[in-house]
Amino acid sequence: MYEPRLGESFARNRAIDEARGDFLLFIDDDAVAEPGWAGALVGEIERRGLDAACGMVLARWMTQPPRWLGPRLNSKLAVHDPRAIERGPRAAVETLGNYFGANMAFRRSTFERFGRFREDLGVIGGNAISGADTDFFARIIARGGHVGFAPDAVVHHMIGPERTRRAYLLRKSFAYGVGSAFAGGMSHNRLDKLAKNVLRMAAAALRGDGEGVMYHGCECANFFGYWRGRTMRARQPRARSLDQVGKQTAP
Repeated sequence: MYEPRLGESFARNRAIDEARGDFLLFIDDDAVAEPGWAGALVGEIERRGLDAACGMVLARWMTQPPRWLGPRLNSKLAVHDPRAIERGPRAAVETLGNYFGANMAFRRSTFERFGRFREDLGVIGGNAISGADTDFFARIIARGGHVGFAPDAVVHHMIGPERTRRAYLLRKSFAYGVGSAFAGGMSHNRLDKLAKNVLRMAAAALRGDGEGVMYHGCECANFFGYWRGRTMRARQPRARSLDQVGKQTAP
């Protein structure tokens, strides 16, 4: 099977077309699954009657991370803090912010009910639009579907040295902001959010908290990415809303 179009959404949708099983499992090409990964994902879906499940994504550092790259920044790298997952109540774990595309599974019927991955989202070369997986999970939940977390389905995501640089994390956060604007729906990217993060970033710098500076810097980058995305959408009169995309991508 070969998909000539570049982009993760094209590849995933091609896999949906080609696969014949009742369940479809996805993993990134730079992730390594632990034994029992597939069974844990499918088992969680069947046991709980879910439409989709996401498993644990742990960082496997290819080089020693800098001191400022602490657990508060895990979400910016789309990896989990296992201690937070273990200690957190289920309501805090079963959230959209913990569902990462590097480790996910779906019933085949999920794509028949909720559509496919949006092909106008997803990083392709220099295209700063991200969040196709988050968009799809949000669509499932918004339409009454059920997504759950499968803590025993574990993959290790390779984090190379290029992903431990401040510039990478800022670009990634900007890209997610652009993607959230294209996805539509409610957003927390308001001016008061920007002001709070600028103040918190300054306070973190004063107390020598490099992790805090980076975290709030990424939140600011997300804000600017979102409004950049809004500007891009305004220049595209045919831009589609989240609901329209779901209807038009359904088979």
